[in-house]
Amino acid sequence: MALPFNVDPDKVDAQFKNGILTVVLPKPPEVTAKTHKVKIKDAA
Repeated sequence: MALPFNVDPDKVDAQFKNGILTVVLPKPPEVTAKTHKVKIKDAA
């Protein structure tokens, strides 16, 4: 699988539970600094 950033293999975590494989690939700090959250407002 190709990712838009490099992953530190020492920080990859994987779990297999109930037939589901979950893989966590933490983003490096330089990629995390470029992201931002968008607040979603309630439609009420």
